[in-house]
Amino acid sequence: MSSSATSGVIQHAPTATRFRLRESASAATRASGKSLASQMHDILQLSRGFGGLSPREYYYFGLYDDERFPDEEKRRFIGLGVQSQILWRCTDGQYWAISRDKLLFAALMAVHGFPLLNTQAVLHRFRVVPNAQPLRSLGDAAHFLRREARFPLFTKPVKGMRSAGSARIDGYDASTDELLIVPGHRVRVDAYLASVERYFDEGYLFQDVQHPHERIRALCGDRLATVRVVMMVGPDGGVPFRAMWKVPAGPNVADNFWRAGNILCGLDPATGRVTRAISGTGTDQVDVANHPDTGVAIKDFVIPHWDGLLGMCRDASSVIPGITLQGWDVCITDDGPFLVEVNVGGDFTLPQLGHAKGMLDERFKAYLDTHGFRPSRPAWGLEMMQSLRRHLSPSRERHELAT
Repeated sequence: MSSSATSGVIQHAPTATRFRLRESASAATRASGKSLASQMHDILQLSRGFGGLSPREYYYFGLYDDERFPDEEKRRFIGLGVQSQILWRCTDGQYWAISRDKLLFAALMAVHGFPLLNTQAVLHRFRVVPNAQPLRSLGDAAHFLRREARFPLFTKPVKGMRSAGSARIDGYDASTDELLIVPGHRVRVDAYLASVERYFDEGYLFQDVQHPHERIRALCGDRLATVRVVMMVGPDGGVPFRAMWKVPAGPNVADNFWRAGNILCGLDPATGRVTRAISGTGTDQVDVANHPDTGVAIKDFVIPHWDGLLGMCRDASSVIPGITLQGWDVCITDDGPFLVEVNVGGDFTLPQLGHAKGMLDERFKAYLDTHGFRPSRPAWGLEMMQSLRRHLSPSRERHELAT
């Protein structure tokens, strides 16, 4: 690949998908037989309910399927707007920086002795990381990549989210001055650094590639498939609420579910066994029995080192008690689990999709009651109904809902 295509190698933001309400409603009718009028009624009721779901979220979770989701279960789903309120009002914002700054997170967890991914170098004007080489300019970074880096490398922004801005570099070809970037790209060093220059002010990491456990490697290849454990922290410490497994597939190096083709699994939190595996969302969602690249069975796969992984999450959750709802990403290697990062709340989308079950079960209600939480939202009412009618009317031109 030429240097001009570098932006296609390093993806700086998740893929944006345009939501078309009319098309989504028609697809839902074809898939489930549910009429447009019934969908409109559902959307209005759920938008005004506790979870405050948007039309896009209604179709994203597949809630038009009455056989899978009775009305009571639909009401348990929570939308992004209410999720933001919960995290803002039920957690201590003074702790949030720990989850947003990978250097701060690593420094804190290292003090407590947790196993972490090794950082070879940090590109930043002045920040210092113990045992990591400081790169104070793009010229320093170029010298590091050409002369000193120990490949393979995984590179990512200090404050990035959802694997945006990340890349895996398997080597360097000195004869062409090109980096070998997975999957199968060759990019000149200067072109690669021009692409990461936007992260210079906040910092950019060059880390060792951590190899997955041999059983996971047999399933999805030599790329990390991290477990997301959602922990609730109360007076007696952290307890697991839900657990999911993000599995990369196809050309993807990172395991984030927004990347097309990747797989999301629901896990039994007691045993680490895969209870459900899916790819895609809405009417495009399909169940996955075997990994598409290797053919290895995913259903009933048991995550290695499960007890150690849960114990690590319990211990780590006590370090940041102000984040009372924590989403831990953990990779599993032959040597055991390693902490990757922690997220405030961990995004309610994954546990709701992965388990085909809304967040608002009895345990989560008790958590919210402990914090005295009640959602606030705009009055949807007639305005929402009129908007739905405009979008669903076949006599109008196509409209798009920007949610």
